[in-house]
Amino acid sequence: YAAQTFSGTEDRVLSVAWFSSGSEYEPWYGMLTLPIELTVAHTPFGKRLSCAFAKEITRRFIPANGNSGLTVNENAPFALEIECGGKENELMVSICGADLTFDTKYAKPHKFTLIADFGVIEAISKNGTNYTVKSLNTESLTGEIKIYGSARAKLYYIK
Repeated sequence: YAAQTFSGTEDRVLSVAWFSSGSEYEPWYGMLTLPIELTVAHTPFGKRLSCAFAKEITRRFIPANGNSGLTVNENAPFALEIECGGKENELMVSICGADLTFDTKYAKPHKFTLIADFGVIEAISKNGTNYTVKSLNTESLTGEIKIYGSARAKLYYIK
């Protein structure tokens, strides 16, 4: 809602929006989304608006240490980069009790990035042409991440 764009930032166009997230678990009623960079992508369906999390966010991704698989051990914001190319037409990801389903029918290989922070999950999917924000009603960001469908995933903490 009410996205604002900024230009003159190293020949980039950045956008930040307002996310209304009211819930009984949150002491606030909304928040700003993470900044995303907007570009034009050439797809099989023609030109489409595409987005990616701003490099100022992604350069703070630190790979999770150890062989913990997809278990979040630190109670801190984290990112998940997923790539799938299977025959399934959708992929479901369960994070801290929040289930997200992604349509992968028209974009294969399908790449997407999820960022989870207290109160919110933001996801960029369909190779940048879909941006989703969902409330995350939990007091902790620790636990196992489950992916239903064939995919490879990398877990990062955001420092």
